[in-house]
Amino acid sequence: MYYGKPYMWCYLGNFGGNSMMVGNLDDVDVKIEKLFVEGGENVYGLGATLEGFDVNPFMYEFVFDQAWEYPLTTDQWIQNWAKCRGGNQDRHILKAWDSLHKKIYKKYATAGQAVLMNARPMLVGTDSWNTYPDITYNNRDLWDIWTEMLKASHINNTGYRFDVINVGRQVLGNLFSSFRDHFTQCYSEKDIDGMKKWADQMDALLIDTDRLLSCETNFSIGKWIDDARSFGKTEAEKEYYEENARCILTVWGQKATQLNDYANRGWGGLTYSYYRERWKRFTTEVITASSSGQKFDEKQFYQSITDFEYEWTLSKEHHPIISGENPILLAKTLSEKYMQYFY
Repeated sequence: MYYGKPYMWCYLGNFGGNSMMVGNLDDVDVKIEKLFVEGGENVYGLGATLEGFDVNPFMYEFVFDQAWEYPLTTDQWIQNWAKCRGGNQDRHILKAWDSLHKKIYKKYATAGQAVLMNARPMLVGTDSWNTYPDITYNNRDLWDIWTEMLKASHINNTGYRFDVINVGRQVLGNLFSSFRDHFTQCYSEKDIDGMKKWADQMDALLIDTDRLLSCETNFSIGKWIDDARSFGKTEAEKEYYEENARCILTVWGQKATQLNDYANRGWGGLTYSYYRERWKRFTTEVITASSSGQKFDEKQFYQSITDFEYEWTLSKEHHPIISGENPILLAKTLSEKYMQYFY
């Protein structure tokens, strides 16, 4: 193996810091077991080559546990993980994580994943390979998992809050695809009132998702920018680092590059000021064109949104690190609001 040279087996579970809920615990378990049997005497350890932190953290915990010959099945391991997230105090968390393992985390990570709300607006599909929104599970299953998790609302620890926000972010992000498709259907039928209705629904969903994300620092663009600025000693250096921090999440350099949105994230502040603004401009222009009996000019919109994206990277708009809202109470409110789309 590798001509006898020392090597490490590494898990690549993230590209660009994308915040999609992806990973396959069972598949990784099989591969690591195979490594121990067939890897040869020159395998020196396990590692991870992720491109972003704070995304699907349980996958990395699992990989590194295997380095110490952790004698548990994946079902047993996920139950232990769930106990650390509050499941030692509430069975609903244990049940939710068991379902996440068996129903949701069945697909490995790939480059270019995103919920549709993070993608450049289009009537059909997406603009780039960097924002592929398809999922391999039923979003109703994820909704049921979120509501199950919220039954343990008396729990209040960092892990539980992270999970409630993360699952909520994903399930609401998946729902956005349905809203966009309804908007497009109304456009094809020249139903102006229907377009306005679904445009308002899309905007409300973006705002609500941003509120949820803004409850914790792990999902905050405000912290990202503040951390970047802290590396600068002068104001000019601080502004330089902020521009780069904004740039890598969005345009990745100059206008309309091949890696546009490669590092998209479901983060508070970013969702409101960047992703929401793109979609709001899009629905407004589509409705305006339809109302005047004209076809939506996709090429003109592409140019205008490209200009907006680059201008955003140069912005100095302040984003709070945290909103101060209670994520559990807010999540329960949002689950009641959007329940109608799942039942």
